[in-house]
Amino acid sequence: MVRWFGNAAIPPASERRVGAVFSANLQRFPDQRAVFFLPSYFEGFPNALLEAMARGLAAVCTDVGAVPDAVDDGVNGFLVPPKDTMALVTAIEHYLRSPELVREHGRAGLARVAHFHDRDANLKRLFACLEPSPRVPLARLEDGVT
Repeated sequence: MVRWFGNAAIPPASERRVGAVFSANLQRFPDQRAVFFLPSYFEGFPNALLEAMARGLAAVCTDVGAVPDAVDDGVNGFLVPPKDTMALVTAIEHYLRSPELVREHGRAGLARVAHFHDRDANLKRLFACLEPSPRVPLARLEDGVT
């Protein structure tokens, strides 16, 4: 998690914070200048990523597992190849040089989570799939009408 203040193109080290933040502590970063990083070699569908996006954080993640289902590269974050340190650095530099891009990607991530991962909407879709389909009356099948 990198966070900076002010309008400096690349903030001085005294204004940068780097370190792990567990999902329970994400509420400590209410501004949309915080960036969520998930450089991983393997992932399923990471809940931590969705939690960060739901808080309006932009994301820099490796292109593994189902991460691309949540991060649309260049729209709500950046996807980088696994084990590609320079690609990770480049993505981070994009955000350091453009704080507005961080906010834009954060808003897009929040919108994506709200649209695709809303609990109530997903439960309605799930229950709709579980409802029995209407049966065709037997008489109509015997008449050859479908």
